[in-house]
Parts: sequence; structure tokens; C-alpha cells
Amino acid sequence: MQTIPIIHVYGQIGYLPWQEKNHFRTYEPIKQDEMTLLTIKESSEGIKIIHEEHAEDDPAFKQARGLLGKADKIIFLGFGYHDQNLKRLGIENISKNNSSHVLVSIIGSAYHLTNNQRNQIFRKSKERISFQFDNIENQTIKDFF
Repeated sequence: MQTIPIIHVYGQIGYLPWQEKNHFRTYEPIKQDEMTLLTIKESSEGIKIIHEEHAEDDPAFKQARGLLGKADKIIFLGFGYHDQNLKRLGIENISKNNSSHVLVSIIGSAYHLTNNQRNQIFRKSKERISFQFDNIENQTIKDFF
């Protein structure tokens, strides 16, 4: 896991225990009786808001575009596929950035996305993101793997 670059372009609500940070949380929902003002404050401090006029220059998006442009295979996990995010990441230009000129394979999880929603994402991504797996709309990230 530590060799796979994971970029949280909008921040994150906590670190995972293996990341050896002071404020971490497990990958489970917080129970109501465990939620405190401190846990809410710590989680909220990790969230990053990117204003429209600065999105292209944001370091996290630049880093993400750089890595995506070099990749042979891209897998989106828990990604919302919002039009603005697809544009900011330059998904439709990825094959043009790849120095080997090989069509990059892009797949993604699609938990609770309808067939119509998956088809719209496929079209909006210039037919780059594939969801060609059986029962993909019911697969959590763990099931997807």
C-alpha cells in the first residue's frame, strides 16, 4: 500500500492507522457515542476547499494529472465521477499524455450507480472509463478488488 500514490485532492477526514500520524481513524463509521466536538474538528481540518479559479493550479491536482499521465492502468475507487473532477483531472487527455502512446486502461468502482449513470460517465469521459464488470453496482470497494 505504501508504494501506491494516493492523492486526496480535497483532503481527507483522517489518516489510517498504518500511516503513523497523530490523528488517525479506522475505516469504519464513527458511532454516535464516540463522536465528539474534537473528532469533528480534527476531521474537518483535513478537508480542503478548492475555488473554481484556482483548481487548475492546485498542487494536488497537478500531482494527480502528472501521475495519471504516466500510468498504464488507472483504477478509481470510491470516486464520484463529477464532471468538474473529470475535467480537472484531464481524463479525456490521458492517452495523449502517455509517452508510450498506448491506450491507457481506466476502470472504476461504481457502487450504487445505475446502468444509465455508468453510461453517462462513460460518454462524458470520452469513452475512457470502463465499468464492464458483472454486478458492479452492488460491489463495495472490497468486493471490487
